[in-house]
Amino acid sequence: MSRSINRTLTCPCGEVFSSPIYESVNVAKDPQLQYTVLAGLLNVSSCPACGRRAAISRPFIYSDPAHNLLAYVHPRSDVPEEARLLILEKLHDVYVNIAGDDEENSDLEADGDANGIEPVTSSTEQVLEMPPLQVIFGIDQLQGLINAVLSQEERLGRLALNTRSRDSAERGQLLHIARKLAQEMQCQVEVEELSDEYTVWLFGSRRQIGALMREFAARGEARKGRTTSYMITIGVLTISDSGAKGARQDTSGENIRAMVTQLSEAVISAGAIIPDERELIEGTLREWSDEKQLNLILTTGGTGLAPRDITPEATRAVLDREAPGIAEAMRAVSLQHTPFGMLSRGVAGTRGRTLIINLPGSPKAVKECLESIMPVLPHAINLLVEGPREH
Repeated sequence: MSRSINRTLTCPCGEVFSSPIYESVNVAKDPQLQYTVLAGLLNVSSCPACGRRAAISRPFIYSDPAHNLLAYVHPRSDVPEEARLLILEKLHDVYVNIAGDDEENSDLEADGDANGIEPVTSSTEQVLEMPPLQVIFGIDQLQGLINAVLSQEERLGRLALNTRSRDSAERGQLLHIARKLAQEMQCQVEVEELSDEYTVWLFGSRRQIGALMREFAARGEARKGRTTSYMITIGVLTISDSGAKGARQDTSGENIRAMVTQLSEAVISAGAIIPDERELIEGTLREWSDEKQLNLILTTGGTGLAPRDITPEATRAVLDREAPGIAEAMRAVSLQHTPFGMLSRGVAGTRGRTLIINLPGSPKAVKECLESIMPVLPHAINLLVEGPREH
């Protein structure tokens, strides 16, 4: 079994609460903890009063017998070299002598950060069957090791339920629904609460999250008596040098958010304003597609002929397949209003199960183009999520 201790914490807001802090994680016994690690939430405590989070920097043992993975994990990647050597030396002694004395426990204490992990006494046969112990500094390195042994369907999936309502009753109802579904689908729940926004994250394997999305679809169909309706998770990415510096208002991004929330079951799950830097654009699109697993990403800006307009190039670099009809339809609409519409180079396509569309940077053009394609977006997303049905 996994092992944890309850630790009492005091939040800066004054709230005193207890939170479990894990000393060892056994995936065979507690498979859900694997996704807590992948989500970066192991030994992260949230204040029940204000939602403020605190990461407890405590080393732990991670064991996944099915994948022959055993690791001592120090959560900090910046441990000084001398402290690392001391930790390695003590771990070596414990690992070699673990079966030598069933009564004595080694104290893994180094620099105040490696204390509190007591080796479990084992028989010689058990030790011989144990996989080699890997020593990892930094949660990101552990996440990389885990992902390397998981299939695509087993990797981390997430789904965000979002409301901008400030009403505590409505927020509580959203959380109640999320927890009920998460229990049914064996997923986990994490809450991000701000004064003007409330987000409930559900996370588990991609297979579980896919099942959860189908459950939303089935409930939407039963409730509304119409074609399956998905909880559509949307990211709005504004690409603008001046916008990223705060020198101009993000009117286009605001227009997109106002329009897409008119779609049934749509939630804004991600948003950002970044400069016209190709690596940054590509990285954001990959993160939102692969990690956040959004259904739809709408970009605005950087689609023209200016030297720094590189949104189409950055988008093409991350796409698996292009959907040229969407971009052609938007250009056709723009040409009905201005001959300059032919200068737009925006592209559209898919990465995994995410639809990515480049919109122009002009607020007026954004409205015209988005209005023209919105009717087909739910069907396009449905095809990506479930595949074709009878027409």
